[in-house]
Amino acid sequence: MGSIDGTHVHAIVPTAMVAPFYGRKPYPTQNVLAVVDLDLRFTYILAGWEGSAHDLTVLRNALQ
Repeated sequence: MGSIDGTHVHAIVPTAMVAPFYGRKPYPTQNVLAVVDLDLRFTYILAGWEGSAHDLTVLRNALQ
């Protein structure tokens, strides 16, 4: 058992690629999905999805 959660972190991307990184925040972000065990140790991290990517898209990618 453990916990899974996603968050958005600030991303610095080239101007030509910035549009997909805009989502809920007023600045470009990157989705980060993290899993921790009951001892609060990270057991999995998936980073890199654009800020506009839906949480389910990120989760599906993690489950592949």
